Amino acid sequence: GSWIFPSSFERLPTPPGTLGRDGQPLSTNVAEGAPGSRVIMWVHGGGNIGTMVRLYTSAVGFALADNTGQVVLMPAWPAASTEPWPAAVVQLCRCYRSLVRLYGAKNVVVMGDSSGGGMALATLILGTSYLGEGNLPP
Repeated sequence: GSWIFPSSFERLPTPPGTLGRDGQPLSTNVAEGAPGSRVIMWVHGGGNIGTMVRLYTSAVGFALADNTGQVVLMPAWPAASTEPWPAAVVQLCRCYRSLVRLYGAKNVVVMGDSSGGGMALATLILGTSYLGEGNLPP
């Protein structure tokens, strides 16, 4: 996947309450609600047959980050031809849960286009259902 942050920031923005891998708070360089305080998880389209993160990074990611002022994460997810259903949704749910743990639920926005929009919706439905539990369904 790709992490993209607005060109107005010299380094990745870290909003209040962001936790490091060790569970400890990271130093904050943006105020709550200010540009850079949220993460947009953008799930790219492609008909569930193509993994096109690089294409979407340049076509959508930079513009989305600069126009919203927020960090954009474009996760890579497996095409249906390489991994059977529901592998892609489970992988995206794990990504979503990690973002919620790191940034807090109110700072995570999930979006997508075309088939990625459907995957984003499925991620939110499944991800919020299992958010507090240790295991996602197989």
